[in-house]
Amino acid sequence: MDRKSYGILILLTSSLMVGAMVGTVCAQSQTFSIYAYDYYGNPASNAYITVYQGAYEVKHNYTDSDGRWQTELNLYTRYRVSASWRGQYGDWSGELDGSQSRISIYMR
Repeated sequence: MDRKSYGILILLTSSLMVGAMVGTVCAQSQTFSIYAYDYYGNPASNAYITVYQGAYEVKHNYTDSDGRWQTELNLYTRYRVSASWRGQYGDWSGELDGSQSRISIYMR
């Protein structure tokens, strides 16, 4: 391989590596406490929580005896979080920027 071909090969390889590094984005996550409250403002234990990102369900679980479920969610991501319990429903939607670590859902 002559010097010119070798130089071009090195340049192409370097460009591919830089392109791959620029295209890689590591999502930052944080632990969030999701609280569900019933119609009267009491904690809803065993409420079913569903987390959506766009139209897709990404997580679900039940709250504990304090009406809380803790889970990791990506920062700077828009979510819709819904809660259901004994025929009551509620939801929260927004983008998580790390300034809060608690999501409260009041059901009706």
